[in-house]
Amino acid sequence: MSIQPIKPINTIKPWLDDSAVSNNKTYFILLMVLYLLQTINPKNSFSQRFQALLAKYPNVDTRAMGFPGNWKNEPIWKEQ
Repeated sequence: MSIQPIKPINTIKPWLDDSAVSNNKTYFILLMVLYLLQTINPKNSFSQRFQALLAKYPNVDTRAMGFPGNWKNEPIWKEQ
């Protein structure tokens, strides 16, 4: 990514337990979008719809997009 967002220091809502996530990968951008959506609209269904989309296309290499192995266990993906 040519534009790399800065990792947030203090957050009100859950962010990441895994501090080793790189901010120059697609996963980090998706995290930023998810965090903003949860702040603006806590009842959004982005997480569920995104996980369903990945389940529909199992050939997608989430590791290549910067997803850690335990990404589904991160609090931000469970926030409702």
